[in-house]
Formats: sequence, structure tokens, C-alpha cells
Amino acid sequence: MARPSKKDLIMDTAMELYAERGLDGVSLREINAAANLSSSAIRYHFKTRDVLVTELLEGMQPPFFERRQAHLTALHNNTDHTLENVVRALVCPMSDALRDPSNNGLKQLRFLSRLYFDGAAGLGDQFELSWQVFKPLLMPLLSDTPEHYVKLKWLLSSELCLQALANQSMLFKRAGLSDVHQDFDAFEQELINYICAGLRV
Repeated sequence: MARPSKKDLIMDTAMELYAERGLDGVSLREINAAANLSSSAIRYHFKTRDVLVTELLEGMQPPFFERRQAHLTALHNNTDHTLENVVRALVCPMSDALRDPSNNGLKQLRFLSRLYFDGAAGLGDQFELSWQVFKPLLMPLLSDTPEHYVKLKWLLSSELCLQALANQSMLFKRAGLSDVHQDFDAFEQELINYICAGLRV
């Protein structure tokens, strides 16, 4: 197996540290030290923290959007649109990442969760874009609810989904349940059911 490049090592280390401590809790010097690289390595490859974070996000987004598009295409091809199927198209692109045996999906979700929690620029825009994608599917199913409430519920659902999936091991431990990997499909279905119930009320 080939060794990761210095740039990949920096990105992987940065993602883990940022997920753990947030953007403001980690200096570029700390990333270099944790990656066992010279103090100039990060500046050579990224120049600034913003460039590093942007590259991390740009590397993560295409696979996620491809998974989401596959779920949306399947949904559009199915004439029986149910709320559960729409919510599944929200949850599954993120939960599919957790099925990655390398554990990169979990690292990515924790990183995104932390960035969102810290109010990083641009992530709120992603939730707004998600609303625009799902709005035409949701509004006919929730036609008795004013659009602004459906949007609020959808944004809450999106945030809940991200946080629950990024922290699923901790949730399992706190609930006294067995290994999350053993019961992941049940966890995913419970999350879908919970979001559907919240959207219906």
C-alpha cells in the first residue's frame, strides 16, 4: 500500500483535529506537529486555514452529492412518493458514508457536524440548497402545513440527521444498546421514522 502524500496526511490530520476541537481550537502548527511534518508543510500545500478547509469540503462533497442524486433519481422514478422515501433520500446519502470500512465517512460527518456547530461560513448555505432540492417533493406531502413551517422542520431534520449520524456510537452507548455496527440498519430506520414523525406534526 502506498504511503499517503504529505498533502493527504495534512488533510486527514486536519479533519480529525477540526472534528474534535473545532476550527478555532486548532492551529496550523498543531496540524503540522500531529502529522509529524515540518512547520512549513501546511503553508506550502494550503497557504491558509481557509484554503485547507475549502479543499476538505470540496473533496467530500462530490461523493455525497452523487449518493444523494442516486437516491433522488430513484425517488423520481418511483411514482409512489411517500414522506418516508423523501426522508430516506435525506438520511441515506449520509448514512451510506458510514458504511465505508475505512471509517472516512464517520470522520467526514464529524468534521461537517463540528463545522456546522461552530457556524462555519458556507455550511448554512448547504442546508438552504438542500431545502431547495427537497421542497418540491415535500410540499405536496405536507400541503396542510405552511411552507415556512415545513422549511423550518426540514432544516431541523437535516441538522438532527447530521448530528445523530456523526455521533451514533455515543448515542448507542448512552442508550445502553449493543454495537452500533450490528444494529446500524435499525438505527437508520429509527432516525427516518423520527424525522417523519416530526415533519407530520
